Formats: sequence, C-alpha cells, structure tokens
Amino acid sequence: MTIRTKLLVAFLFLGIISSFCFADHWESLASHINTDVSPGELTKEVNDLLHQTFDKKA
Repeated sequence: MTIRTKLLVAFLFLGIISSFCFADHWESLASHINTDVSPGELTKEVNDLLHQTFDKKA
C-alpha cells in the first residue's frame, strides 16, 4: 500500500469513528428532550441543555 492509500484509509477510519461519537452525543442529548411541549419551549429546553453541556466542559 502506498503512503497516499494509507493516509486515505486512516482519514476515512477516523471520520467514521468521529461520526459515531457525534451521533451518540446528540442521541443522548435528544433523549432528554420532552417532545410534548410547544416549539418555543422546546427551543428553550435545547438551549438550556446545550448551556449545561458546555458549562460542564468549561
């Protein structure tokens, strides 16, 4: 395998892994959202959850 092929395979592999991690994070975030509320309240709830997530990481 050439270096170019190895880099391409590594890049694709890392992209697949990162997409799985991203999907799991958003799936867990979405599971906390109450879908029985109006869109305005849902937006507020999403914003609150995002602030909680980023405040924990800061």
